[in-house]
Amino acid sequence: MGFEYFYGFVGGDASQWQPNLYRNTTAIYPFQGKPGWNLTTAMADEAIQYMKELKEIAPDKPFLVYYVPGGTHAPHHPTPEWIKKISDMHLFDQGWNKIRETIFANQKRMGIMPANAQLTPWPKELPEWDSLGWEEKKLFIRQADVFGAYLAYTDHEIGRVIQRSKTWVNSTTPSSSTSPATMARARKACSTERRTSSPPSTAFPCRSRTSSSGTRSGGPTEPSRTSPHPGRGR
Repeated sequence: MGFEYFYGFVGGDASQWQPNLYRNTTAIYPFQGKPGWNLTTAMADEAIQYMKELKEIAPDKPFLVYYVPGGTHAPHHPTPEWIKKISDMHLFDQGWNKIRETIFANQKRMGIMPANAQLTPWPKELPEWDSLGWEEKKLFIRQADVFGAYLAYTDHEIGRVIQRSKTWVNSTTPSSSTSPATMARARKACSTERRTSSPPSTAFPCRSRTSSSGTRSGGPTEPSRTSPHPGRGR
């Protein structure tokens, strides 16, 4: 594949707490004895450290780091701290019918949707929020909170990589990125008018919808002279 170094998991649906983790072709277990360890943070740390090493060894040589976190693919494994942050916002407490209407109205107001766009009818196959019992509502709110937390957590770690990559901005240029307000706009679109605080997020780096996740690095102008990445996953 042309990459000189690989750090990541092999196979789909990888746990972020105890992943099937490889460094190049060697299985590693950095989570053993570390209950709070999470791959989302570890992968960002690895990408940052590897860029630092590359620039220390050959400061004038261009490089490519292909950084692809697992979020928000299942399983959803944010840290408890991030789940609490999102749960405390109560973004999903009104249920999916109301949230759907609020998101659509906010998207129209923000110019994302045309002003004359019409919301499609609610599918008959799906239950209305008010038809659910309290226990069902608690379950679905919890699931939405965890997914939102995983997205915000992943976004935060991606932002960390981008911020550190700016240290080497002359030779590290993300192929695509969004502004630091991306997650703030997303939150604004799915929240009510009375919530105005921004989530703890920054920006998205050069990401691609690929079938495997990890950090792969190498010089873009020359083929790999060491071990290739161990394989593709899902």
